[in-house]
Amino acid sequence: VRGDLVIFDIDKGNALFVSHQWMHDARTMDDSDGTQQDRCISSIPAYVETCRFFVALCPAIDSPTEDKVFSARTWSCRGWCRMERAVRELSLHDTWILVQSSASMELVGTALSFPTDSVGEGEFTVAADRDKLAPILQQLLRRKLRLCLQKRELPAYRRLLNLQTVHLRGLAAEHIKDLVPGFPASAVNAHGAAAESFLHQNMLTTVGGVDNAG
Repeated sequence: VRGDLVIFDIDKGNALFVSHQWMHDARTMDDSDGTQQDRCISSIPAYVETCRFFVALCPAIDSPTEDKVFSARTWSCRGWCRMERAVRELSLHDTWILVQSSASMELVGTALSFPTDSVGEGEFTVAADRDKLAPILQQLLRRKLRLCLQKRELPAYRRLLNLQTVHLRGLAAEHIKDLVPGFPASAVNAHGAAAESFLHQNMLTTVGGVDNAG
């Protein structure tokens, strides 16, 4: 069975969408100039965020034709699967369910659950796909950081801000450094300016200072 990538449409209502990464290759669609594929890729965040439930079915399956066993580990190595997981964990509904067997189900989505498997270091059949995902992940990080600031969730904001190196590892994407406006640069050298900028973006005043968020 082979499905097709489709562009997100909110009018689809309560439909069930299944992303079957092992059996479908986006490049098999009739899309000579790549426009359709790019639009579908851009739709991935909308699909994942709109889902009320996000479930990864990853049982251990033997594949004699490929001489390997598919499992939760092989799933987590795929770049596209890592992207869908990252989108979920950077969305408003950041938890999801990992099902490995009828007796093994796990609720996932903790603060440190996905940086160890960064999108950029995942396996891609076509290396160019990695470059297409870089701006999407950067946009998701920026939005999540802004949401944390709006809710005054400073521990979560600081953690995510300073884990950008891990989140964006392997991707050609610049780190976000301008979320908190009004940076009053007063240092006389580059090192001092970098330290002042770090404190300002983390909403701290001194190196040893603390606030109600710790």
